[in-house]
Amino acid sequence: MDADLNNYKTQQGKILKLLVEARAAWVPLMQILGLGVAQYNTRILELRRLGFVIQNKTETVNRQRHSWFRLIPGAERQQSLRLTGKENPRLYPD
Repeated sequence: MDADLNNYKTQQGKILKLLVEARAAWVPLMQILGLGVAQYNTRILELRRLGFVIQNKTETVNRQRHSWFRLIPGAERQQSLRLTGKENPRLYPD
């Protein structure tokens, strides 16, 4: 499965790359939807099951629900080490 995460062409890889590049900032759902990922909630759940710590929040503004997601700092590095035995500098730039 780690090979899939290192490939930014997969749906999980696209979401993970976006969250990593945000550097713990909240990413709006519209930006995730812009990736063209089918069933984004399923892809995020799969990432969580792999051990990535992804938070989400929602807010209602003028009767419209807005959602955001973020990756907790450090959690992705720990997961990379667990999956591969080493950090992947391409996936997790400093």
